[in-house]
Amino acid sequence: MVKSSRDWIVQVKRLTTQLFQCLSKTVGACENFCLNHAIYFENLSSPRNGERSLRDIEITFTELDSLRNELEYLVESCSEFAQEASFHYRLIVPLVIKVILVQSY
Repeated sequence: MVKSSRDWIVQVKRLTTQLFQCLSKTVGACENFCLNHAIYFENLSSPRNGERSLRDIEITFTELDSLRNELEYLVESCSEFAQEASFHYRLIVPLVIKVILVQSY
């Protein structure tokens, strides 16, 4: 049970890390755009039907940055849980083996 829980946590950490890295690149590209290139789009006419304004896009990227921060916390939490599970697994397995050996005599 402990080993399967640890394996699951490690898999979640791996997938979360990949998502975090991808989202970090997206947020970084947006920050670069907003700082260096958004000024060229500020004086354009209002967006047409279904199009988003520059402000709407900035809000979306702010939300993505917040999600990136949450993912970063999740990656750190998964690392801590995986280490804890490994520690408990190393403690439990020898005890179980001893109990089995004692019961077999």
